[in-house]
Amino acid sequence: MAERFWENLSIILAERNISCIELTRKMFAGEFHYPSELNRLYQKIRH
Repeated sequence: MAERFWENLSIILAERNISCIELTRKMFAGEFHYPSELNRLYQKIRH
């Protein structure tokens, strides 16, 4: 699952033309609507 997560994350970043840092900022600001696969990581970081 970890391999797929990082592959999917790379695809999302490429599609939206943003960096990992920008993605993180948007997630914490609530501006990024992430796929369900990223939800688990987000919840882990947030709590």
